[in-house]
Amino acid sequence: MHVGGESPPALRRAVRSGDGWIGMHDTPASVEAPLASLRNAAARHGRTRPLTTTVAAPPGEDVDVAGWLASGVDRVIVTPWARSRDAIPGMRRFAERIPARRAAS
Repeated sequence: MHVGGESPPALRRAVRSGDGWIGMHDTPASVEAPLASLRNAAARHGRTRPLTTTVAAPPGEDVDVAGWLASGVDRVIVTPWARSRDAIPGMRRFAERIPARRAAS
């Protein structure tokens, strides 16, 4: 179970009760503070198992792939389109820009 929210109580709930944390509409830069707070909360609560982090990036084609790779989050949910009618072309353009990556086994 992923727990969402960026308030101190929400981050504490994620650490105490969740398998992971999910942030909404963050950027690689804006996610730094909640990730630091999660790490601090995990240390204070003696959490020993890893907390999976997932972020739903803001919608649109301007996805900072390099920034997300460097951000420290485990998963990023992207919506590379702004309107439903643009979904298929947006996904195709996104797929052409992003090299295929395999998950580590």
